[in-house]
Formats: sequence, structure tokens, C-alpha cells
Amino acid sequence: PVELFFDNFEDGNLNGWSLYGAGVSWSASTDTSYQGSWSARAKQTGAGSDSFMETSISSSNYSALTFEYYRKLIGLDAADSFEASYYNNGIWISVENLASITDTAFVYKSFNIPNTATKIRFKCECGAVSEMCYIDNVKIIGE
Repeated sequence: PVELFFDNFEDGNLNGWSLYGAGVSWSASTDTSYQGSWSARAKQTGAGSDSFMETSISSSNYSALTFEYYRKLIGLDAADSFEASYYNNGIWISVENLASITDTAFVYKSFNIPNTATKIRFKCECGAVSEMCYIDNVKIIGE
């Protein structure tokens, strides 16, 4: 296995990520992290306003990919959502799509994705000031 991409946000910024959506609110944060001091956080995007954080990956020389990350979702109710997805052949494919959840600690997630995937992204939609999505240690592994 070869690590093709890794971001633990310890540089204190989201350089290399595209941020977009009606409720853009992703930022580097020291509120909480899985490891180290920093994570990526979306906070109070606004009801019905999605906030996306996306980056490109290069994987064509590998036969299999694994998409890994740690997430902590705080106070998401039925009107809120979190999604992790990858871009393949012109469409976004969700690996995780959640609402009505609160994590008391960071949760590790790992998904096999095709070697033709070219991007990964995270989406958070949370209306209240007390609702947040945290991401840490994002990794793409090629085999």
C-alpha cells in the first residue's frame, strides 16, 4: 500500500481544498481533533445551505484505492446532513450520508473506492450555532 494523499490539517489551513456552496463555512480549527491540534470544521452553514470541501486525487497507477478519514459530528438533527463522497466518471458517489447524529468522539471510516476516482469531498449542512462537522486525517491509499 502507498499513501497517495494525506491531510491532518496540522498546517492550520485548508490549502489544497476547494470550498464552495451556499453555506461555505469550512475552516481549520483547534476546537477538537482526532490527533494533533487541528482539524477541518464546518459550523452553522445555515438551514438548507450546504458547505462543501473538495480536493483532487491522482490514482490511475493503482488497481485499488481506500478512502479513509475520521469524523466527529455534533448536534446534527433531522434537518442537517453530513456526506462524504468521491467523483468518478462524471458523478459524485456517496460513501456516507448521515443526519440526526452526534458523535461523542472521532469515528474512523474506511471505504474502498475505484481507481478511476479523481476527487473526494465532504459536505456539511447544519443550521444552529451548536451544530458542527469535523474531519481529520483524510487519507487515500493505493494498492
